[in-house]
Amino acid sequence: MRSGKTPRILIFDYDDYRAYLLAFYKKMKMENKSGFSYSIFAKNTGFRSASFLKLVIDGKRNLSISSIQNLSKALGHNQKESKYFEGLVLFNQATDTSEKILRLKVLLGRRSTLKSNTHYLSHAQFNYYSRWYYIAIRELIALPDFKEDSRWISERLISDISPAEVSGAISELIQLGLVFREDSGRLKQKEAFVRGEAGQMRSAIARYLQKQMIEKGSESLDRVAPEKREISSLTLGVSRAGFSAIKKEILLCKEKILEICADDSNALDEIIQVNLHLFPLTDKKRNRGDK
Repeated sequence: MRSGKTPRILIFDYDDYRAYLLAFYKKMKMENKSGFSYSIFAKNTGFRSASFLKLVIDGKRNLSISSIQNLSKALGHNQKESKYFEGLVLFNQATDTSEKILRLKVLLGRRSTLKSNTHYLSHAQFNYYSRWYYIAIRELIALPDFKEDSRWISERLISDISPAEVSGAISELIQLGLVFREDSGRLKQKEAFVRGEAGQMRSAIARYLQKQMIEKGSESLDRVAPEKREISSLTLGVSRAGFSAIKKEILLCKEKILEICADDSNALDEIIQVNLHLFPLTDKKRNRGDK
């Protein structure tokens, strides 16, 4: 199914296999003046149902292991492309965050062997966005009393992070350009704030990081004195409109907290984590027998 008329659609440039299939389909449709449809696409790739690939691309159907392999072969993938395609499908279709992270690690390993000018998510970036203490150490560097001593940093963090893990984190923070050394040799943040990028891979890592931070909040109930934390909860009945309004207020609150930190001219004392959670405890669909 390959064509030499336009550059190939490279699977390695995608973090969503459905978007890749859609791009491939559009390319084939553009190149085949006599006509190219989803039914032809399905037939050429060996699927009995004319609408199956359309449903897959629209996110209404998933691929099985056997269909992944058959589709990959029909798309003309070489061995590396086939392995990456299979890993990408399994990553995209995983519903559990922990499974997604395991699948993502496999994908990063397969990408790391590529010779390409394209900037892909690196292992160092993965570590920064998936290991909470990387972020904490980057923030800790901004404190006036910061000491670049792995044991001092390890003891300052309210957790069981070893000096070796601290040293590894600092090395990768420098590698990523998130911190640098001044002429004096002291470490310094490059920017005050770091915002994550979009994409399925980074979205999965963000969810994984959020789970870690939620766990840290739970641990703080036992490890941090009440006067040094603020943890409370509300259980309420609410309409859909009310839910949307509350969600908007939480987003506004996050922006306000960022403004407070940005405008704070006082010397920094501690590194804090702010978790704001809003989620349902009930499912109205279950009462109607919906699936």
